[in-house]
Amino acid sequence: MVDFKFSINIQNVIKDRKNYDITKLDFKGLKYIAFGNIIITFENTDQKMDISSGLIDYLYLLESVIASFSTFNKSFTFTVSSYDFYSANFEYEYNKNKDVLKIKGITDCLVNISCSYSEFKSSFFKFKSSLVKELVFLYPELVDNETFSNLWLKQKRINFPNYRIG
Repeated sequence: MVDFKFSINIQNVIKDRKNYDITKLDFKGLKYIAFGNIIITFENTDQKMDISSGLIDYLYLLESVIASFSTFNKSFTFTVSSYDFYSANFEYEYNKNKDVLKIKGITDCLVNISCSYSEFKSSFFKFKSSLVKELVFLYPELVDNETFSNLWLKQKRINFPNYRIG
């Protein structure tokens, strides 16, 4: 079993909403808001991934990993931010024949995890739905942000309630 959790400091949300016009941020701008932590735990191992990053940025990166593996009909390696040595960077290797996902730390060499890709993918989509709903709750302006809306709110996979605050 793979479990995704996230947290965000409310002070970050207050600061972001004060300093940025959330509705007008492009993709690059969205990467600079909603800093928090993503923790991914794996059953039958004491290893975990603890990612301190922009939640929107890493949501997009993880979604890109899964989309890449779903698109290509072969095993290959996908590296997230291999040139950014200051944050959590991981190499993802998918073996489609065995349904195995291997995750290795690039900057944190202590991470070396193997798990079922199907479980990882299923857990990720539940996490994605929860995170998007929480982000819209904390940043209601995201509903009116064209980039965010096109990436995540208009997708049929997310059962999105009508959050409007303030």
